Amino acid sequence: LSDALGSLFYYYRQRDRHEDAAAVLEERLQVDARRDGVEAAERDENEVRLAEQYEALGRYDEAEALLRPLVDLEANNGIGSGPIFKYGKFLAARGRYAEAEPYLRHAVERTDALVGADHRGYEFQRRELRKTLVALGRLPEPEPEVVDECECPIDWQDVYRLKKQGQRSEAIRLVQEGLAQRETVYGPESLVVADTLERLADLYTAKPRQEIPLRERAIAIYQKHLQISDRRIGATARALALDYSALDDLEEASRWALMAVESHQAASDRNLLLAITLDHLAELRRRADATDEALEYYRLSAEMWKSVRGEDSHEHLDARQQAAFCHLDLQNYEVAEHELLELVEHHSRLDDPESWSPRFTWALLERLYEETGRSEAARRAHEQVRTY
Repeated sequence: LSDALGSLFYYYRQRDRHEDAAAVLEERLQVDARRDGVEAAERDENEVRLAEQYEALGRYDEAEALLRPLVDLEANNGIGSGPIFKYGKFLAARGRYAEAEPYLRHAVERTDALVGADHRGYEFQRRELRKTLVALGRLPEPEPEVVDECECPIDWQDVYRLKKQGQRSEAIRLVQEGLAQRETVYGPESLVVADTLERLADLYTAKPRQEIPLRERAIAIYQKHLQISDRRIGATARALALDYSALDDLEEASRWALMAVESHQAASDRNLLLAITLDHLAELRRRADATDEALEYYRLSAEMWKSVRGEDSHEHLDARQQAAFCHLDLQNYEVAEHELLELVEHHSRLDDPESWSPRFTWALLERLYEETGRSEAARRAHEQVRTY
């Protein structure tokens, strides 16, 4: 039911039916509150989405009441930059620039630390911070913004406005026209054409069959001009891995995910994007029944999450748990038991009643004890499963 409500929410949101979208998301939050295994991060993300719908409806007090507890800069040191940025932008849109400035600045700094200044979101957040500083009189008025720097301009602000208004076909048409001009002026193998192809692919939301040819052409151009360490190669390869995964083509998805990992590693990236990509690659190899490969990628993923978010983070513990699961599937019982018991001890120190992870760890131990003929230990593990 929760997943169905989530799908219905996206349907309404894409059509700017904010009243319906808000109602569906309110119901989903109520359903999630009654079921087990909902991570705090998932709940927070849905509350941010609901706040966005309230803002679109002019229900500003309700939007702020949802956003404000999520973005305490002191209490939520592990939170991503997204909710912090959204709250800062919300305040700035209400003319509360002095309140908005620390949130926007914090979001920019955190995005830089997590994914790097080359990430597309970083520049967008930095621009919002600059607007706020101008409004506060701390920066001079900027020069009029050039819509596009090349000789065949595309008005990207107009493109994204059309997309937001649900006129996706018109937005795509504008970019396709600009792309044709750029191919004529710069040549079909130029970097500006590759960048345009990638941005055109982004307009086809959740349509991998339309996105894949554009991205494959873009990355072929990137590979002719750029080193593997260039973040454009990593970002496009990561997007292709997601596209092929959506089509259940696990081998192609794995190939592109591996290229994304290699790109991030060549760029000496030890950040959120590399951790996410390793997780995805491990999942793909698991789905392809290449459990030994999945095990290695989950191990690398756990190390990366520890570096990015800390050893107590859900992501680090989940990656360790998945690695133990792989050991269990491979019948490496001694190693699996050692890892799972270490996780049990770690969970007991954290004492997080909202996490489903301890329950899953005990369920894996129950299976391990059953497979190794230790019925009494399996019974005790099952009792632990029932306590969560």
